[in-house]
Parts: sequence; structure tokens; C-alpha cells
Amino acid sequence: MAVCDRFGNLVGRTIEPVSLKETMVQLITDKESSVSVVSAVDLLTGSLTGRSAAVCELRYVLASVTGGKVGEDLLTTGYDKIYPPGLRVGAISGLQTDEASPLFRKITVRPHFQFNTLDIVAVLSKSPGGAG
Repeated sequence: MAVCDRFGNLVGRTIEPVSLKETMVQLITDKESSVSVVSAVDLLTGSLTGRSAAVCELRYVLASVTGGKVGEDLLTTGYDKIYPPGLRVGAISGLQTDEASPLFRKITVRPHFQFNTLDIVAVLSKSPGGAG
């Protein structure tokens, strides 16, 4: 199930129950996480993956694809069947060509949630359409 902060920004997903009212959460900044996202303006799509730091990267965006600007918001697509569509994820913080793989663009993303101020979260048990 998706987990959001008090402002509706995506934090991660539940992965393992600990007790009746506690669960482990995999953050979107975890290098093992993956979130299908789309940019709010240019509709640039890709897979957001954590870097086990305060930034993430948007993967699988072809170098030939135009669009995407620093500061542009990213939203969940719902394609991954984990996160409902339309959740705010982060903003593009850098765009460049990936020298290790010139076929793709290297896009860094700053998540909207702030780990050091994270105190209240919401666990989304169902998608808005009721399937979930």
C-alpha cells in the first residue's frame, strides 16, 4: 500500500507488517524501489529509483526524448499497480546526457517529502476507484 506524508506527497510503500498497528515502509529513496512516474507538464515518463540518499533518479528516458525542465513536478502514473495515479513524488533537479549509457538521459529528482520532518503519514489502503 502507498504511504504519503501529511501533504499528500509519496513517501513509499508498505512492505512488511511489524505488529497490528506498525509496518515497515520502503522509501522511494531506497535504491531497491521503483515508481512509475510522469512529469506534470511535458508528460515525460520513466521509472523513479532511489539512490539511498536525498535524491532519486529517473531511469529509462531515451536521450532522443525532449521535454522535462528543472523544477517540473513528477506524479505517479499508476502503471506499476502499486501506487495510485496522481500522487506528487518530487521535482526534477537535474537533466543531462548519461555518459555511461548515451542512449538514455540522466535525470535527478528531489523527492517532495522531507525525511527529517516526517512525523505523520497516511497509508492508502485503496485506490480512488475502489480497486486496490
